[in-house]
Amino acid sequence: MSPNRAAEDCEQLRKAFACMLSSSFPNRNEGWGINEALIISILPHTNEAQGGLIVEVGALSRSIEILQNKRLNIR
Repeated sequence: MSPNRAAEDCEQLRKAFACMLSSSFPNRNEGWGINEALIISILPHTNEAQGGLIVEVGALSRSIEILQNKRLNIR
């Protein structure tokens, strides 16, 4: 799995879980608010190394996002 593919999978997983993190969670009419089909299309098809790469890319992108937000708040 290339880093680009890991980044794409990471972004798709973030989107699949994003509804859980919204202020309207849980929406009783929509269950838990996750995109199960998208999650199932990604996770079962990854091996341990690929899963680790997805986690690393996700952690890196989240760290960058936090640093950018802090930088914007400093200004």
